This record gives sequence, C-alpha cells and structure tokens, in this order.
Amino acid sequence: MWQSLEQLRESCALESSRKRIRALRVMRRQLAEGRPRAYLRLAKRLVQDRSNTCRWQALAVVGEYIPYAAEDVWKVVVAASRNSDDDMRDALAVLLLEHLLEFDFDKYFPRVRELIVDGDSTLLDILGRCYRFVPKRKWRHVERLLKSFRKSRDAYQ
Repeated sequence: MWQSLEQLRESCALESSRKRIRALRVMRRQLAEGRPRAYLRLAKRLVQDRSNTCRWQALAVVGEYIPYAAEDVWKVVVAASRNSDDDMRDALAVLLLEHLLEFDFDKYFPRVRELIVDGDSTLLDILGRCYRFVPKRKWRHVERLLKSFRKSRDAYQ
C-alpha cells in the first residue's frame, strides 16, 4: 500500500515501535519502486530509536540513499557510531559502512582511516565487522589498517 510522505512522517512519530517499523518498511518498498526519495530525513530520526528492529530498518532506508546522498549517509555513520552498542555497530557495518566503501572506496576509506588514526576505536570496531566488500587489492588496505591497530592495541593490554 502506497503512503504519502505526511502519512509516513506521522507513523514515524507514533509511540508504537511496530507502527514505526511498518512505516520504514513502506519507505523501503516505495524506494525500490522508484517512489519519492524524501525519506532520508525521516529515517535518520529513527536511527537512534530504542527498538533494535526499528534502528535496523531506519539504517536500511538510509543505506538506500548511498547512490544519491553518500555524504549524508557518511554523516549518519559517523554520528551513529559515537553512542553505539554492539547491535548498532553490526548494523552500521553491514548496512552502511561496507556499502558506502563499496560505492566509493577511494573517497571514504581515507576518511575512515583518518578518524581511526585520530583515535576513533568505535569506528575501528565497526570497520572490523564489515564483510569483504571490494576487490582484493583494495581490501588489503582495510586488512592492513585493522591489523596495525589491533597489534598496537594488543601491545598495551
């Protein structure tokens, strides 16, 4: 069933996590059908939802925007990683970061590396949860980064 942006906005604001999740699923379906692409803002609001299922669905909607708004998706990765639990880190890895790097490795991997070098251990953990998503010649950069920081971390333990 098609829903308007206003109907989806109202559903996303409801107390019921079931209704918020349903709204996010409708957004994903409508995006797949080529319908309105104005859902990013709504989905971003639900990324930190108290319901894990709602968060995963929100991140899945956000991930649909990688080809159209990769910078906005990158900002979601960085912001959501700051206060993330294990479940959120898994979701950020498999729904956003690995696909963002697959989309434009040469643009986003240097940013990931820079944040990790600057001490972002959470982003290092999220990167470590990603599956191999790029050709082997590029994946080697990820492996080297992970290995070097794991070695240095182990040296201090």
